[in-house]
Amino acid sequence: MSNIMIEMLSLSPYVRFVQTFHANEFNYYVPWRILYDNEITFVTEGEYVVETENEKYVVKANEVHVMKPFVKHRYYVEKGKEFNYYGVHFDWFYDKNNPDFDVKETYLSQCWDMVKAAKIDEDLMGRKAYDSKEFPSVKSLFIHRFAEMKELFAELLSVFEGDLPSKPIRLRGIFLQILSEICDEVYLKQKNEVHGSDMVENYMNFIIENYQSEIDLPKIVGEYGISPSHFRKLFKTVTNKAPHEFLMEYRIKQAKKLLLTHKYTVTEVAFMVGYDDYHYFSRLFTNKVGCAPKTFQDRNK
Repeated sequence: MSNIMIEMLSLSPYVRFVQTFHANEFNYYVPWRILYDNEITFVTEGEYVVETENEKYVVKANEVHVMKPFVKHRYYVEKGKEFNYYGVHFDWFYDKNNPDFDVKETYLSQCWDMVKAAKIDEDLMGRKAYDSKEFPSVKSLFIHRFAEMKELFAELLSVFEGDLPSKPIRLRGIFLQILSEICDEVYLKQKNEVHGSDMVENYMNFIIENYQSEIDLPKIVGEYGISPSHFRKLFKTVTNKAPHEFLMEYRIKQAKKLLLTHKYTVTEVAFMVGYDDYHYFSRLFTNKVGCAPKTFQDRNK
């Protein structure tokens, strides 16, 4: 087993196998195994679970996933669920000196036999695992151009099942289009994440400077050019909490500082951190800190 990095301009993928399948909990079984080549799956409906030794995640409709060689993993469908997908096995670079193999015999036969763990092929363990140093690691990547991507996979399958003399060239050409779509999606995702992080940081800074005032989320994020629901999802992704949770936690943090000065009453502190309703503030404080504001103040004299 050796991993060789190649430049994107040198990519010359060899498409080994293409299939489409409607899978459910009864007819889909992929045991713990390793691959000796790369695999791309494109889910058109439903979802399935990917599990490795380090993590577990779901690949859903409109998403692609790339499993690299020599990574121990398994796939399965959760009870009551199903999915449709295209699957492609490939090498990034065609090397006539690299041992080739039959996908059905090497992989699918062990799925059909329902073995707990696939047998390791020692001969194939010596294959060179070419990889693209510029091509990103892809798991659960959402595809916005769904119709175009589905058409490309359908065309790839049609050519694979045919017997035209130009088949290897056509497979490579179509598959390169698929890879270019994935690269564009990754670029857009990274660009949006950077822009999204900036928006979240701007909002957090706004809260820090204006937490004493009434916060109008729709008005604030409207200036960012996105909807409140979109911003809430974005904020949750970046900070692992909702915008209102961040606001509440920051206000409580400032309230604790003010209470510890012993210069203000609880009612005054509530007003100073943005709460007109003392009772509401007291409930929030108690829930977050574990005791009432007055108790907190008295305990820290």
